[in-house]
Amino acid sequence: MSLFSQSTGILTEHLGYVPIALIDELINAVNDILYKCTLAIEEFLQKRYGPRSNSSKKVSDQDIQLGTAKLETLLESIVDRCFDNFELYTLRNILTIPEDLITEGWIRLKHHRGIDFTSVDSDSLSDLDDEIERLEAQLYFETQLNAALKQKHQQTLQELDTFQNLKTNYPFLSASPPSSQQLKDTILFLSSQSIGLISKLEQTEQLYKSRPLRKSPASIPREVYIDQFSRRALESSGVQVISHVEKKTEQDVLKALQAASFFKSDSSSRDS
Repeated sequence: MSLFSQSTGILTEHLGYVPIALIDELINAVNDILYKCTLAIEEFLQKRYGPRSNSSKKVSDQDIQLGTAKLETLLESIVDRCFDNFELYTLRNILTIPEDLITEGWIRLKHHRGIDFTSVDSDSLSDLDDEIERLEAQLYFETQLNAALKQKHQQTLQELDTFQNLKTNYPFLSASPPSSQQLKDTILFLSSQSIGLISKLEQTEQLYKSRPLRKSPASIPREVYIDQFSRRALESSGVQVISHVEKKTEQDVLKALQAASFFKSDSSSRDS
């Protein structure tokens, strides 16, 4: 570490701020005075020579603003040039510590009294480095967490503003209807009835599984009914018909006889 860095570090630790910050504050103070002066000059010119003045030589507001802007730029360059020299002189001759006082160890701050820097061993320094790294990691984590919380806070505020606007534009969202209690009672009644109905359905399902019903084709009773109704209607008209069921039975008998004769002839041919 250079002597200048050591001197700056000691002064920073003693003053509580970087020495260059003092010079920056002085420059900012001078610039504030400069801007106030240029603003006052612009207001004076507008009152004396502006379009709304009583002067015979009137100047437009645009020309006055352009002239004061050029004057402000000129003054800023002069201030910067002068304070550059002031900064170099101050850092080299005022805000500094002589080299011999640093190298020979004559400078010791108040909170350094009673500390023996020669008795520090390498193990303790290593432990201090580890502790510093741990604190740096913790500080980084806390910083990131703080930034995330601030972002979430801003997002929550935006959502709250949106909801407030909706509440204002649509007042019925927050208004309570007069029949809300009745609706609540109706919902509770339907809920209780639904629970009872579900239990009844479960009991019916269990009963059905324990004693299954005998299944029969639904088309047979309907077919017989239609056949009988049609037969009575035709017979009342004097037409003799064979019912669909009987016709179906006769067809089955014929098919059975044909099959029997086929098997009989087949067996006779085999015997021969």
